[in-house]
Order: sequence, then structure tokens, then C-alpha cells
Amino acid sequence: MWWVGLAVVVIASFMFYISSKLSEVEGGKGFNFIVYPWFTTLPETVATALLLIKDFPVAALFNSVFSAVFDLCIVLGLTAIVYGRVEVGGLLDLALGTSLSILVFAFLCFDSVINIYDSMVLLAILAILSVYAYFLGWGRPRANWLVTLAGLLLSVVPIYFLVEGVELLSMYISEAYAGIVSAVATSIPDAIIALVYGLRSEEAVASLLGAITHDFVENIPIAILLSGTSLFVADTAVTVAIASVTAVTLLFTFSYGRVSRIEGYIMLVIFLVLLLVV
Repeated sequence: MWWVGLAVVVIASFMFYISSKLSEVEGGKGFNFIVYPWFTTLPETVATALLLIKDFPVAALFNSVFSAVFDLCIVLGLTAIVYGRVEVGGLLDLALGTSLSILVFAFLCFDSVINIYDSMVLLAILAILSVYAYFLGWGRPRANWLVTLAGLLLSVVPIYFLVEGVELLSMYISEAYAGIVSAVATSIPDAIIALVYGLRSEEAVASLLGAITHDFVENIPIAILLSGTSLFVADTAVTVAIASVTAVTLLFTFSYGRVSRIEGYIMLVIFLVLLLVV
């Protein structure tokens, strides 16, 4: 039954929250943008790879893409609504890098397939951003590394349940929406943490930007390399439109130096519109 699949996904989401709290690492703006997201987006990467291996390419694609959309429109948008505003003035350069990365991903989708060569292009972009982030400043990363490792290992269990839940849901709803449910499940921990603590520092917002970047230029190409198969884009126009709207919304929002409560509401509307487009 569909509710069994949904229940499995909800349980997985709760376990992701626990693992994300255990694997927290603090660092400078550059570190939080490019290194820390390797930890936070691990569930999306592995889930995308497993969905590809199990021949659920549409769910795999929307798992990664809507993880980024959720982080931008829901996590950032809701935080701005709850706290009145989120300051992002010193992060326009990172926002520009993220937006350009998303647009490159959109361009690569035009031939309806992302293959190993496209994956290398995306990973090359990640490498360039990594060099920039290094010179931007990594600070001195602080964490209990044993606890962090335990948190990462703990995330393996919910990833299995998540993929199983997506498979069950795909029997009752479209594969695209099953992938979106998966994306929301892996991103809810980020939303909870942001709403509880607020995005009060540049480092916190840089971490959110980094997660969005990784969803496009790390999760998908790594998943393709791990699965050994290309990712076929079922609906090219929709995918390109979603990626493009995400890139433009991000750049437009960050160009003002802050995200106001009104802009937060606008981002929620954009998220709902993108859901309807699918």
C-alpha cells in the first residue's frame, strides 16, 4: 500500500535528522561551502545512485534536483519568514558560482541524457569551485570526528529504507513525485536545523549554498559513476525549466544582500509552482 511506502520514507527522514546532528562540522565560509556538503548531501548521492541501479532514473534525477529546490525555496524561504530576514550580503560570489553551475547542468540536459563525459564536466566545475573556496578560507574545522564518522555510518541504514520507500511509492504515484518525496525526506533535517537555530552566520548560509551546488555538480555525476550507467532525462523541457528557475531565483535573491519575509513567501510560491510543473 502507498501509505507503507510513505511511512518508510518518514522513518528514514527521522533517522537522517539524527545522523545529520551527529555529523555536524564547523568551519570557515569556504569549508562550509565546498567540504561540509560532502557530509550533508551523502544521503542524496547514495540514494540517487541506488535508484539509478534499480532502474528508477526519473526518481533519481528529481531526488537530487528537488533536494536543491527544497533547500533554496523551503529552507531559506521559511527561515526568512520565521526570523524576518536572512543576511546574505557577503555571499554573492558563491551564489553566482552556484547559479552558473546549475545553468551548466541545465545545458547538459538538452540532449536528454547525462553521461560519463557530462559527469566529468560537472565534477570539473566542482573542482574549480573547490579551489576558489580554499582561497576564500577554510578556517579551522571543528568537530568530534569519531561522532561525525558514526553519524555518516548511521545514515547508511535510512538510505536503504528511503530507496525501498521510493520503490513502493512509485507503484501508486508517478516516479517523478516519488523522487520529490525522497528529496524532501533527505532535506527535512536541514529545514529543522535552520528553523531552530536560524541562518545567522555567513558560514551557515554558505553551507546551504554548498548543498545546493553539490546536488547538481556532485550528487548526480558521482551517482552516475557509482551506478555505471547514464542518466536519461525523461522530460527535458521540465528539467531544464526547473533548473533554470532555481538558478535565476537564487541569483536574484542573493543580489539584494538579504532575504526578506516577503521574498520568503515568494520562494514558497515558486516551490509550489515547480511542483505543479512536474
